Amino acid sequence: MTEIHITNPQPFEDDLAVEKSLRPSRMDEFIGQKDVINNLKIYIEAAKKRNEALDHVLLFGPPGLGKTTLSNIVAYELGVNLKQTSGPVLERAGDLAGVLTNLLNQDVFFVDEIHRLNSVVEEYLYSAMEDYRIEIMIDKGPGARSVQLNIEPFTLVGATTRLGNLTSPLRDRFGIVLRVDYYNPEDLFQIITRSAEILEVVISKEGAHELAKRSRGTPRIANRILRRTRDYAQVKAKGTIDKTVVQASLEYLGIDEFGLDDMDRTILSTLIDKFNGGPVGVNSLAVAVSEDTSTIEDVYEPYLIKEGFIQRTSRGRIAQKQAYTLPEYLKRNDLVILNNTKVFPARLYASKDRTEAKVEVFLLRELENDLWEVMVRPARKVRIGNKLMFTKNVYCDVIDNTISGGRVVRFEYDGENIYNVIDRVGISPLPPYIKRESEPKDKIRYQTVFAEKREAVAAPTAGLHFTDGLLKRIHAKGAKTSYTTLHIGLGTFRPVQVEDLNRHQMDSEYFEVSPKTALSINATKEKRRRVFAVGTSTVRSLETVAVSGFQVSPKRGWTDKFIYPPYNFKMVDAMITNFHQPKSTLLMMVSAFADRDQIMKAYREAKKNDYRFLSYGDAMLIL
Repeated sequence: MTEIHITNPQPFEDDLAVEKSLRPSRMDEFIGQKDVINNLKIYIEAAKKRNEALDHVLLFGPPGLGKTTLSNIVAYELGVNLKQTSGPVLERAGDLAGVLTNLLNQDVFFVDEIHRLNSVVEEYLYSAMEDYRIEIMIDKGPGARSVQLNIEPFTLVGATTRLGNLTSPLRDRFGIVLRVDYYNPEDLFQIITRSAEILEVVISKEGAHELAKRSRGTPRIANRILRRTRDYAQVKAKGTIDKTVVQASLEYLGIDEFGLDDMDRTILSTLIDKFNGGPVGVNSLAVAVSEDTSTIEDVYEPYLIKEGFIQRTSRGRIAQKQAYTLPEYLKRNDLVILNNTKVFPARLYASKDRTEAKVEVFLLRELENDLWEVMVRPARKVRIGNKLMFTKNVYCDVIDNTISGGRVVRFEYDGENIYNVIDRVGISPLPPYIKRESEPKDKIRYQTVFAEKREAVAAPTAGLHFTDGLLKRIHAKGAKTSYTTLHIGLGTFRPVQVEDLNRHQMDSEYFEVSPKTALSINATKEKRRRVFAVGTSTVRSLETVAVSGFQVSPKRGWTDKFIYPPYNFKMVDAMITNFHQPKSTLLMMVSAFADRDQIMKAYREAKKNDYRFLSYGDAMLIL
């Protein structure tokens, strides 16, 4: 028996009553499907000016996108009555005749699932659509005779999720054929906001956006999970829906950040694990996941194909690269290690106390309480003894110069913790190749979800790809996670400028490998499982503490380790890393981990397919 999933776009019983109250009744209220709406407006206006029945309309597309709503709107805009039924209900020609003979002039007759119309009934429909008459046979045998019934001009609106299943004679009799496609997140955001107002639900913009992102492009699913999230909020969160409530509610429902539910993930994992990514026939796939073939084809496949998870070919279904997320490469007891450093808003702007000249102060590291090593710009205007004012009550005194051209400053402020002061007056230090000003949202975006120990001035960008949902899927796979710390400094952006790599000096960065992480790594190695390092900063930490054999020791301190070809990696079996700049120490480390020619081939492929590079870019997994 097929299990009902909340992301199934087919209507549930409780959807029907609620949808009536949420459905728009006029064209101007309808959100999304702009091309469909604009075309219908023109056709309806023209039919009204001619005082004729509108041409027959065929709406096709996946379920839950508003085909029934559009049929109601067409009748409303025409100012006529609407009669509606569905293909399976019209079993006999008499059923069709009973409906058609009761239609008034220019009424709208809506048939849902018209592809399931009985073939005999369909034959009777042809003359009704073309000539506004039907012929019915009375009696049987020698006494049989046909009776012709004239009917009022009407508009047939047919809706189908399977355009290809309609016979050519029926399909060709529709004068207006329109495709209803999946909605974009912004349209779904507006739909959710409107529905929330009607249902008297308090929802934040962030919460509505999160719901829209996970609604599979389908308004019916959006409204359904809005109602379920409303239930969760009333019990767990005092009735208010924000982003955190949405995430908790959808986690409870088993819907991930891509809008996939348990069955979607089962289909993908089965395709990858049991059929090596395909190709495999839909019947074999259906048996493997214990689901009906038609359910897979109608409910799950359309969205998975649209989002690039699978491809439907003449040879069968094939998993695409989007389906191969990190958990698919992990095995039980593999260990994923991430850098839990936390970026702090290290760029501050000050005024010199006497001249009020503007000075940029970039915090590098805290030497001791309130004493910091910084870089200043313009450096020539900042001398020992200067006082730099950030606010009326927050300033610093310049007390020394550094060998690298920086300054040592001491902060003075009233009562607060220094990091609270920095959070208040500082902004996020974006990488130098991002040519825009830092924005408030960068304090969130330029930070990993597992960030814990602050003092980095750059994010471990490979870690930005990890979400709470992805970490849970890693654990569900039987793999484990652990954390190391390396506070990334400005040196990570400095290119190599010497021919002899032995002469390049790396900036020292503070790192820490805890006893717990060391035990996890050593246990993983003893079991002959793999260590996945997320980011080059994690690799540097692990290779710094590697000792003889396959063991690491817990350690904290400073590392200036420079890894470049050739290098024998001791601890790391797989690396997840972004695409880096030429001549960078990061690219040299990656080239040491894998064959350089293979890395260059991967970079060419990434460039060909418009992958994003650098901090907010895409990542690759090197095995």
